[in-house]
Amino acid sequence: MNKYKLLSIDESGKASYGHPSKYFILCGVIIEESRRNKIYRSLSKIKDKYFGDSEIILHGRDIFRKAGPFASLKDPVAETNFWSELINVINDEKICFVTIIVNKEHAQKRNWELNTILNRSYRSLLRKFKLNLSKTKLYGRIIAESDTNQDIFLLRAHHYHQSNSPTYREHVTSLSYVTKGNRDPDVELADSMALISRFYYENKGSSAKLTPIQRVKIKFIRRKIASKINPSYLFRLKIR
Repeated sequence: MNKYKLLSIDESGKASYGHPSKYFILCGVIIEESRRNKIYRSLSKIKDKYFGDSEIILHGRDIFRKAGPFASLKDPVAETNFWSELINVINDEKICFVTIIVNKEHAQKRNWELNTILNRSYRSLLRKFKLNLSKTKLYGRIIAESDTNQDIFLLRAHHYHQSNSPTYREHVTSLSYVTKGNRDPDVELADSMALISRFYYENKGSSAKLTPIQRVKIKFIRRKIASKINPSYLFRLKIR
């Protein structure tokens, strides 16, 4: 039986210039499928501990805003402990992430259309997944939170690599669209990682005073990128 790695995809912001987000951020979390249940159990314990509901779905945007069911994070101690425990889950050497960042202002100046942003972002993400698989000789499955405005661009990127890479065609065997209601723990991690990555990108060179948990996030991203065993990748898409 083939052993699989999963690429679980989520985003922060929107590629549309009509959306107020400064960046479009596409994030994929890569894990071995056999570790999925362990991640699910770990996240369930964290959810129950901080939000009183082991089945609550982690919405990164609301967590950062401390809104709705995540209002308990307005307590600085609870917020620090929550992020520390969540980061500890992702810090597993068997988990890596790939984050693609597009500065929409720069893209617009270069007359990039929405199609260009999405096509290039998804192609870049899947290319990194292919390279990750080639190092381990495992097979791959792609899982993405469905967005009716963007699903076609992921599918196009998938077909592009199938057509141009025998390695990709042989090893990436399926692509699935899910909703948050599917409760995929790896998709929830991708959602959170997209926002942590954005924070890192905006603040990595900042001289502003950071809170303890903000410093933890910065150090965490640096550690994942510098890993010699299973490095993560965070990069801004080149705009020409």
